[in-house]
Amino acid sequence: MLAAVYLCALAVQFNKVLAAVYLNADSASAPVIGSFAGHGSGGIVLGKLPWYSALIFELATRGLPLHRQLWEVAPYAMALASVALIADSLRRVSGRLAAVFAAAILVCASPQLLGLLFALDDHSPTWFTIALLGWWVVMLERVKIDSLARSLALLAGGVVIALVTGMNAASDSLLLAGGLVPLVLAPAVAYALDRGAAARNAAIAAGATCALAVTFALITARVMHEHNVTHAGIYMFGEPAHVQGNLTLWWEGLVFIGNGNFFGAAIGFTSILASACALIVLAAAVGALRFGWLELSGRRMEAEVRSTDSARAAHIAFWLTTGLAITLVFIVSAEPEGLPASRYLVGVLYAVVALVVLLVERRPAVRAAVLGAVIVYCLGGTIAMARGILTESGVGSPSDHIAGEVAALAKREHLTRGYAGYWDAAPITWSTHLRVHVFPVWLCPQGLCQFYLHTVASWYRPHPGERTFLLTDSGQPFLQSPPALLGPPVATHSVGPDTMYVYPYDIATRISPP
Repeated sequence: MLAAVYLCALAVQFNKVLAAVYLNADSASAPVIGSFAGHGSGGIVLGKLPWYSALIFELATRGLPLHRQLWEVAPYAMALASVALIADSLRRVSGRLAAVFAAAILVCASPQLLGLLFALDDHSPTWFTIALLGWWVVMLERVKIDSLARSLALLAGGVVIALVTGMNAASDSLLLAGGLVPLVLAPAVAYALDRGAAARNAAIAAGATCALAVTFALITARVMHEHNVTHAGIYMFGEPAHVQGNLTLWWEGLVFIGNGNFFGAAIGFTSILASACALIVLAAAVGALRFGWLELSGRRMEAEVRSTDSARAAHIAFWLTTGLAITLVFIVSAEPEGLPASRYLVGVLYAVVALVVLLVERRPAVRAAVLGAVIVYCLGGTIAMARGILTESGVGSPSDHIAGEVAALAKREHLTRGYAGYWDAAPITWSTHLRVHVFPVWLCPQGLCQFYLHTVASWYRPHPGERTFLLTDSGQPFLQSPPALLGPPVATHSVGPDTMYVYPYDIATRISPP
């Protein structure tokens, strides 16, 4: 019931949630680049995360009448599909109760997690792919190959899953550790425990899926590079001090996306509820690790638990490996910086849920404790959703109002193209439905430079005889004032913290490479 209330509250606020998400430049850059890619656009530079699969999806669907709406809802559709896949896996290895508990927990996402799940160029395809692979290893253990039709269906399913996995693995190296390694390891563990022919065949099929996925990943990366689609930066190991900080940031990030964001809040009902959710998430993480290890090692906590079959062993091994692998990568990486680094931990939260709900098989007291924890967790998410925290706080700049004002001024000045700092450019372009094109620049030693990520080369090609504008923002980095090299503007307009400078020429002629 709480999950149903949550979804109803989300449906009521759906347009506001989308607006808030796409006022974040990182999220808005994906559909903006998808709108301009191709047709002589030149080179494309993505973010540090090379979201090739999302760009391919955009190019494949751009010709559809409602492609804008499709792009905006596709990430959350993947999140709901992930819920269905995890729940179905649990239904097959445990029963309906575990499946229902997991679905309710994952549906009642915190505002912080929900914002991540709506971003097309973040890790949302990775989390979907991991859920898909977790479901696939269970299916490989459960399926009976007793006819040619069933064999062909299994083969076709493996090829499709390998294709999806490969494209997303090329787009996010986190999937290699959190998805492909468990895909190979989990059926191998199940075979080691079972030693049956079916478990052996499942392990072989999983290995073949992995090999094919790696092949598709290499092809995807090669094709993208041949079409001059690159990404900014490389991933690095962290220094010792950074690694130590990551240990603290791991649990902070996990509770942050797990309805436990009580940090800095005044003591009251909602903050106490959030702190309870934080304790539940941390206890569940420890419980999931202990439960999974005991199950696979044969030292089960209670005698009444049935013997572990190969599908159940594969499910437990997969999610245990996923959670541990993502955690290890998170801790040793130089990438995590502050609570926004929680975006790397969604897969850990999925793994904890997929494992800890299996405790419903225990004695009534344990089942009641799990039920109570699920109710508290879902209540926290539902209240946050009903309060509209995501839409109230926003996730970026500028506001919808400022974007509308910029569009109105551009129309009045007969302008269609301009430049702004990174945090303003893509949100204004997307929220105005591409009526005004605003592209990212920054103040550099040369004066004014192309931005160094989420760009398309054609954005900076001069158009002789065309007037353009520069939008500065006193509240954001990268561009707080116009550089002297642009000369005096012919008009100046103030829009909140932003200032629009209109120039009688195309300022792209004075923009340097990044």
